[in-house]
Amino acid sequence: MRVPTDFWVFCFLGCAAGLGILCWRFHLGEARICLPRLLLAKMDYSLLKDVTQESHRWRVRVRATRFSEFTTANEPDKILRLDLVLLDEQGDMMDAQIPRCHVDQFKPLLKEGAVYYIKYFEVAEARPQYRPVDRLLMAKFTAHTTVIEDTRPPSTFPSYACKILSFDELRARAYKKDILSEKLPSWHYGVPMLHNSTLKTCSSKQTMDLLSCYLLV
Repeated sequence: MRVPTDFWVFCFLGCAAGLGILCWRFHLGEARICLPRLLLAKMDYSLLKDVTQESHRWRVRVRATRFSEFTTANEPDKILRLDLVLLDEQGDMMDAQIPRCHVDQFKPLLKEGAVYYIKYFEVAEARPQYRPVDRLLMAKFTAHTTVIEDTRPPSTFPSYACKILSFDELRARAYKKDILSEKLPSWHYGVPMLHNSTLKTCSSKQTMDLLSCYLLV
């Protein structure tokens, strides 16, 4: 008995979709079906909210933001540590740190604002004081960490690693050293920012009236 050609076509199509290695299309009667790449490969990386200390084999897709170089007054040109904040597609953030011994390895690979796939990093407890974000875990680059740039991230990928605070939330952070709060210029991307002088001179009623004033951290 001769097996219909369509039978083999659908069998092969099922295998291709399962393995995620082939793209077909129906065109002029030909069995060439195009399946979305996301359905074939699915999401082969983790979100920052799911990253734990249980593994050092995490692979994340993040935007590298808020770079800062840790130096000393005696040797200002010598970078002792490179800090940055990782921002994922859901807006979650994680502090990241590149130790002195790996700065030369990774600094040329990273551009502030670019999106990367980062894998094989150490997940450690965040610093107890002056954390740039409120996450209690941080990522530390090692000699085995891999960095691959995503040159075509979706347009919906967040660009700025920040959190907006109200006056009450800001005042609650006074004299606390666990999370670092930063002040930005008066106007930033169309959003009015709060200056220290404004905070000192605002009365309770004024505070309620100035609901559009925030501080980004």
